[in-house]
Amino acid sequence: MTPAPEIVSTTTTPLASSTPSATPHPYPWDDELQTMSGICFEAAAAVAGQVFVFRSAADHIAFYDSVDAGGLCRRPIERFPFDFETGRALAGLWSPGVGCVARHDVRSIERAGDAIKRIELEFVTEGLCNYELLRPFWIGVDASDDFTIEVHNVP
Repeated sequence: MTPAPEIVSTTTTPLASSTPSATPHPYPWDDELQTMSGICFEAAAAVAGQVFVFRSAADHIAFYDSVDAGGLCRRPIERFPFDFETGRALAGLWSPGVGCVARHDVRSIERAGDAIKRIELEFVTEGLCNYELLRPFWIGVDASDDFTIEVHNVP
């Protein structure tokens, strides 16, 4: 007589999403990943590591125009507006890495009154995957004139 097959119960773990998650709060800024989400991977990779601080709609539009003129995207990028009218700035960057997942951890925030002067980020990649990663960090801030973002890479 043939023994009955053994039934094994398994659970499936979902794969991690490749969609960037919003910047966790409670930080003194608004997450603006959606504002810059129209930039294609190739164009973002070309400027990876550069920190951008846009203080006017004209600066923001000029950046979009330069991306379109660069010809790295297959079609014109999708443009999303940002409200600069209240003196806010749009700031951020794309950080490149290799691994399974990537994130930006906030190490410190320096203020001058209500305005942010400096944000220090730690860029972390995890896992042994050989995936080329490009992690965005884009925020809307009440920034001082000498606002900066510093990023440190952690393997």
